[in-house]
Amino acid sequence: MTDPEQIGATLKENEDAMATSLITDISNYFTAMKEVVRYCQETDRKCVYVTATIPSSVILEQLASEEISTDHVYFVDCISYMVGKAPEKEDRVLFVESPTMVETIMLKVHTMVKMLGEEPKLVFLDSVNTLSLHNDEKIMQEFVHYLINALRVRAVPSVVLSIVDQTTEDLEIILKLVCDEVIEAVGEEEDF
Repeated sequence: MTDPEQIGATLKENEDAMATSLITDISNYFTAMKEVVRYCQETDRKCVYVTATIPSSVILEQLASEEISTDHVYFVDCISYMVGKAPEKEDRVLFVESPTMVETIMLKVHTMVKMLGEEPKLVFLDSVNTLSLHNDEKIMQEFVHYLINALRVRAVPSVVLSIVDQTTEDLEIILKLVCDEVIEAVGEEEDF
């Protein structure tokens, strides 16, 4: 078990991993997200952030409020259109009209990876649970399997975020099969 504040350090320890499954709880979701973004900054990697949970503009605002640099963050935003947040043309954001369009998400990820050229990069999928809300379980299994392996072939590391106890058993199995490392960063349970 990893302390959520130590996710970046754990990623550094496991830098040889091409694919990492990052499991956290809802109370540490934002900490996990910040730690991945910081890890990319500290290791001079571009972060291709696939967001299906929160619009990219909101994530940028949240990171700015914490004084976390986002110059190295690029987005494949799958949620802005759906929630009615009119996307503005942004050089660092590729928009997907709906999180149900998993093939388009894959194409946009590959486009962004290609746009960044030979620079070191990491693809961060936030989150597999949110995408699962919008897609059939079998489609999600195929999507995760294909995306992680396609990135592996291109030597692009990935981190796939999921929320503990919210991921189906079959999807957890696929993540364990295709990921080199599993980081469980779940905080202490609160007593009520």
